[in-house]
Amino acid sequence: MKTKIFFIVFFSLIALKAQSTLIIGANASLDVQTGADICSDSLSGTVTGNGTFCENPTEVESETDKKLLTDIEKYFRLSEVDEQIKPLNESEQLFYEELIKIISQSYGSNNPPDFLIDYLAHPAGDEKIKAVIIRDYLTNMSDPELVDYYFLILNSESGIALKREAIKALSGLTNKEEALQVEQLDMISDILFSGVLSPSLNLDLIFLLSEYYEFYPHETNSVLISLYDYSNDPVIKTIARDILSQFSDNSLAEIEVSAEDWEKYWH
Repeated sequence: MKTKIFFIVFFSLIALKAQSTLIIGANASLDVQTGADICSDSLSGTVTGNGTFCENPTEVESETDKKLLTDIEKYFRLSEVDEQIKPLNESEQLFYEELIKIISQSYGSNNPPDFLIDYLAHPAGDEKIKAVIIRDYLTNMSDPELVDYYFLILNSESGIALKREAIKALSGLTNKEEALQVEQLDMISDILFSGVLSPSLNLDLIFLLSEYYEFYPHETNSVLISLYDYSNDPVIKTIARDILSQFSDNSLAEIEVSAEDWEKYWH
């Protein structure tokens, strides 16, 4: 329950921080010239010109498109009292992915609408759709506070698809110097030693340590040495050794890894 409450509060703070409204009078229009960009969470009125709205062509905010987005929103609306996850079948997942593409074209890839944020925070949302939202929206946002959300996912009971997108989002951050913090190394180490992730996710996560090496070489080196010395997984020990050899110590003994050891990482 604490995790669910954190999700809701976390995304409420992001949504509140980003909200803005632009109202254009009934007999007026806003002309956005070429090279100019305006952005708002809510736009009422007419926008013309060759500029952009939230880095998208201004015409995407036509009345027809706004009605379409209103119709799309109902598919992402979930009951406040329903906490049971409602998994979607394959055709439904594809349908939702197409809806998300339409939303992206209208709102911009770095400007998710409130109802998508609400869907992410809702415990009954399908995890594969949440993974798509992270992939198509959150990875394009530079807010360092999202890093806390990604680590919350990794420490939760969420499925492989959602956790994989969280790791990809961490790896793909454009503002790594600001977002990656030294205390996160302890969290990565704890996750890798805990065994809560699947083998393939462990592999993704240990490769993420390379991203930290640029900013925290000493601390990252300590985590890798600990994995090399104490992990019971020969694949993890081997990857830790390879990263250490790349950045600092190439004198560590090789680890024998059998075909069976590798096989579990690809299934």
